[in-house]
Amino acid sequence: MAIMWGSIANTMPTTFWVLWYILSNENAYGAVQAEIDKISSEYAHEDGIFGQEALEKMVVIESIFKETLRLQSESLVARNVLEDCVFDLKIPGHSRKYSLKKGSRVIVYPSMLHFDEEVFANSKDFQWDRFLTSSDGKEKVFFKDGKLIANPIRPFGGGSSMCPGRKFALNEVKQCVATFILHFHMSLDLVDGRIPSCPQTDPERIGLGVKAPETDVLLVLRPRTETKTLQ
Repeated sequence: MAIMWGSIANTMPTTFWVLWYILSNENAYGAVQAEIDKISSEYAHEDGIFGQEALEKMVVIESIFKETLRLQSESLVARNVLEDCVFDLKIPGHSRKYSLKKGSRVIVYPSMLHFDEEVFANSKDFQWDRFLTSSDGKEKVFFKDGKLIANPIRPFGGGSSMCPGRKFALNEVKQCVATFILHFHMSLDLVDGRIPSCPQTDPERIGLGVKAPETDVLLVLRPRTETKTLQ
């Protein structure tokens, strides 16, 4: 049951949100399509499946994947207190120390970091290139109170209990999104000529991972004539 949960419970809604953000942002769609077309011509297998080398080249989708998790992941991280101690949050200019008793449980909400304006400017907005690596392969860096944040998004937990399938999940999403983009022209089904509003999410999943949409989203799909369509 745990394997089933780990393999589909979060990757399915993540794939939904990645596609939603791509289709609701013209610049994101154009960047992803250009990336996939280039990679497909150089790396894709004859059966249309992208190998590991091709997946690693999908830096635009990876940036959107991270930005999606920043916006839509609401996991909780729990730790047991093994001995009496004083926990210092080390916030500059503030005294934030808490006495913790052995046997207690501390619950951390990483999404508070995801929407910190000092770390992420315009934190409530989707920015498809927020995590895009530079041309020389260097990743974007983020700071809080002048200090570098090693892991600016925390959808997979941390420490020794960090999700062991995080890279597999990323490749799952990349493979699915790339296949759709390669074979289809996609667009959101407009409502009164406008892009539909972002779906509401199920509040009961808060703390369990990626939020699930409460409503369906209608798409318009047309085969791309310049590529082999799916059978």
